[in-house]
Formats: sequence, structure tokens, C-alpha cells
Amino acid sequence: MINWTKLIEALEQRGYADRRYAAKEAADYLDSQIDRTTAGLGGSMPVLGC
Repeated sequence: MINWTKLIEALEQRGYADRRYAAKEAADYLDSQIDRTTAGLGGSMPVLGC
């Protein structure tokens, strides 16, 4: 079982930010953050498997 608290703490220590949203809120947040830029997801099996 994944210890999400420990995982998030480890990622934050490496400079990553934790953000959690419902699907619509997530889409709006991402849209506001990547205007006029290019964003990609690579190497993610869950994304590739969709």
C-alpha cells in the first residue's frame, strides 16, 4: 500500500508541489498554468494506457 503522506512529503522536499482538485477544477487549474506554453506527459503508463 502506498503511504501517500510520505510520498507527498518526499516530492515536496525535491521541489514538487502537491495540488488536488476535482476533475473540472483540475482542468481549469492546468489551463490557467499553461497558457501559451507547451505541456506534455511522458513515460506514464496510466496515461499511455488510457
